[in-house]
Amino acid sequence: MINFSNLINKIKTNFAINTTELYAVVLLSVGAIVGFAVDPNSQNKDLLIATLNQIETNDKQLKQDEKITKKSPNATDSLISTNQLNSEEVDESSNQQDEQYFLSLNSRSQHNKKKAALSSLSKKIDINTASKTELMKLPGIGEKTAETIINYRKERRFNSIQDIMKVKGIGPKKFEKMKEYIEIK
Repeated sequence: MINFSNLINKIKTNFAINTTELYAVVLLSVGAIVGFAVDPNSQNKDLLIATLNQIETNDKQLKQDEKITKKSPNATDSLISTNQLNSEEVDESSNQQDEQYFLSLNSRSQHNKKKAALSSLSKKIDINTASKTELMKLPGIGEKTAETIINYRKERRFNSIQDIMKVKGIGPKKFEKMKEYIEIK
């Protein structure tokens, strides 16, 4: 039978971490694994893989540091400065990964809202009379582009749906995405 107390002490000794750090790593690992198991197709997979790669890199660095320290006791000072630099790189890398993850979540959320809005359109939107809210339901149209459309049509009327490409920020690609949802009455 495994004695968990001895196992925890061995892990803490081998990886040179304290109990709080060990619990944090275990908690994060379990959370990541459960999250990955619940939604294996999500972008969490990329974040989990990047995190595991970073842990592996940190482990290799720790082993190298131990070898250097055993060979030369005076090398401790240079190791400290090297580890501080590596720690700063890891922090920056981790922050970038976190930022990318949360941006992707926000992007997916906005995309899902837009899809729901499009599926709720029972009829086409008349781009000569549509409100800002109605225009924002169109694919590729956000708040600023909707305002630009409204300002454009104050000066001149749209005579065909293709005329919407005359509005700044709407090119052929956006037009292709929205053309089935717009009309001129």
